[in-house]
Amino acid sequence: MNDKLEKAVDAVIDKTEKGKINWERTDTNFYNRNAFYHKYVSNNGMILDGVNNYVAPYGEGYIYFTNQVDDGYREIAIQPNKNADITVLSTGRASKLMTLEDIIKDKLDNPDDFLDSLLS
Repeated sequence: MNDKLEKAVDAVIDKTEKGKINWERTDTNFYNRNAFYHKYVSNNGMILDGVNNYVAPYGEGYIYFTNQVDDGYREIAIQPNKNADITVLSTGRASKLMTLEDIIKDKLDNPDDFLDSLLS
């Protein structure tokens, strides 16, 4: 099973790089609307700061990425559908999780498209 989870993390990184998975920052509205996410965040003592928590819809469910910036702890998890519990794929300070976070931030925060629009 660990090998399958590791391959899933690799797939998320690959699909994010290719633009097949689109992330957005998680806010308290999403937290309040999704009971399973609410439980997941509360039970794990995570802090939702609106900046370092991300969600991506995928299929019938969601992929979650969290960075607890105080200690650098990162976590990626999936929710197969809106009525399913959340399964953690990987946690800790693994380089793959840092890479994924960098890709997500680059996609969300890269000003190039905005600047190109201003300049055209």
